[in-house]
Amino acid sequence: MLSLILSVALVNAVKIPFAGPLVADDGMHVVFSNVQKITVEKSKNPYSQNFKKPYFAFEFEIKGKKIKEGDFYAIIEKTDDFHISCERYKSMGTVTAKKNKLIIKGKKNIKESGFYSMYICKSTDSENAFNADGWVSAKSAHGFIEPGNFGEIQFEAYLSVGYFVFCIGWLYLMSKWADSVMFIHKVLTVLLVSTLFNEVISWYVLDYENKTGQRDQIALIAQLFSAFHGTLVRYVGLMIAFGWGLATNQVPQKAYFQVFSLVYFVMTMVTDTKQINTHSKNYLNMFSTAFSCVYDATWGSLIMKGLDDIQVSLKESSQTLKADLYNTLKRITDIALSIAVVFCIMSFGYMESDYRFNYYSAYWWFCHSCWTFEFAVLLALACYFFRPQRGSRNMAEGVQIGAGEDSDEENFAALDGEGNFAAPPSAEHVDAPAAPEKEAASTA
Repeated sequence: MLSLILSVALVNAVKIPFAGPLVADDGMHVVFSNVQKITVEKSKNPYSQNFKKPYFAFEFEIKGKKIKEGDFYAIIEKTDDFHISCERYKSMGTVTAKKNKLIIKGKKNIKESGFYSMYICKSTDSENAFNADGWVSAKSAHGFIEPGNFGEIQFEAYLSVGYFVFCIGWLYLMSKWADSVMFIHKVLTVLLVSTLFNEVISWYVLDYENKTGQRDQIALIAQLFSAFHGTLVRYVGLMIAFGWGLATNQVPQKAYFQVFSLVYFVMTMVTDTKQINTHSKNYLNMFSTAFSCVYDATWGSLIMKGLDDIQVSLKESSQTLKADLYNTLKRITDIALSIAVVFCIMSFGYMESDYRFNYYSAYWWFCHSCWTFEFAVLLALACYFFRPQRGSRNMAEGVQIGAGEDSDEENFAALDGEGNFAAPPSAEHVDAPAAPEKEAASTA
């Protein structure tokens, strides 16, 4: 399955491929359908190609025992109401019949913006099995990328510039307070740099596909890097929530978190995000979508539990300042949860209403970019609250010791040469100062 997904990622994106059985639902003759939104208006968007003669094209080779001309036919129609009809029993384009094989291909120039459906209908009552191998292709005025995802190109460009500027500022703070850099600063640096590369690669792939209609090898790199980045975020989030680098150097659940994060990587790589046959149910995608919801809910619950447990443990150990650090992380998590609830309601309302079709150009935002934006906001908040500053390393790597019950002063024990906390010597182990020597009596 993984090899199949990787090979599909390298094919020409203009000709979106399909290979599989043609099965009609009960009471219907439709065996294949693909819906595309095609626009013909010119756009002032800097990434618009303003192509002439938008089109919708297809070519399929249907194989089956004793198949003949007239058994299947293909049609492209404007279907803003998404009503698919098989009342027309003549295929558009050209039909070539061969032994146990039928080749259907056609192209329709689009002159009016709207949703267009290309579908294959079966007009024979034969119970023989039929399989198809072919492709569909659509081009709008702005380019080859689907109109619902066109706005994402500019969004990724702005986000890439924002991350670049943010990384420069962050690295400046790291160099300014080099002596105060602690573990979480290094973790945030890795997340910032990896996110910057992820956004730049995503922008390049989208822009290149829109211009040329092709996806080269960098598209595969983008898919792998995106899956890796998501896996890294989930793993680091769990480890820090359970005290890694601040409260402890060892997390007993580390192996479980690695397996948990690896599951995300595998599911991301095997999910087919470009389902071509909208008539046939993609059970893998349905399962992966449901699994992703359960997975992310579990991930969030584990982080909340880890932060709560660490806070309680630190307070019981009188490490109040470290407990405050984790309280800040808890506040960021609460903000993430609040934003997620808002975005979930907005996305659900968009997907389940007419807004999805009337404002299809915003599909990219409600489908996935809103979550990319949320992560950017949360990462910025984490960098702000945990920015390098004087004494931050001592506070994170030391053990807080009180100066007395009636004193507000707090000190920190430093780390010894072996990485263990070395408490300051107690009064019992401090040598008393030597008594002054008596002056020698002067000789008479």
